[in-house]
Amino acid sequence: MLKTISMPFSALIPIGGVILWKTKYVIFTQGAVRSGIYDVSGEISSIDTPKVEVADTVGAGDSFTATFVVNILRGASVAESHRKAVDVSAYTCTQRGAINPLPDSKK
Repeated sequence: MLKTISMPFSALIPIGGVILWKTKYVIFTQGAVRSGIYDVSGEISSIDTPKVEVADTVGAGDSFTATFVVNILRGASVAESHRKAVDVSAYTCTQRGAINPLPDSKK
């Protein structure tokens, strides 16, 4: 049985996923606009997407997800992991193609 949740519509789908599938985090990205990380309490991190000169968006989502997961597994906070994921994804968009080395400042 589902309970009614009083939240903004934009949060209902991610929060519903957390509750129904017992997922720890749900990441909601909006490309060049913003991204948010949700848990059962609601949105716990929100970051506007930095403005960059886009060369190619191939790999942007994969780099975001990989960076977030690796940082969480290393013990970083959700906010720190989210910030790094946003930065690496934005950098990825400034490069052509899917496989480019990260500069040390982004690691």
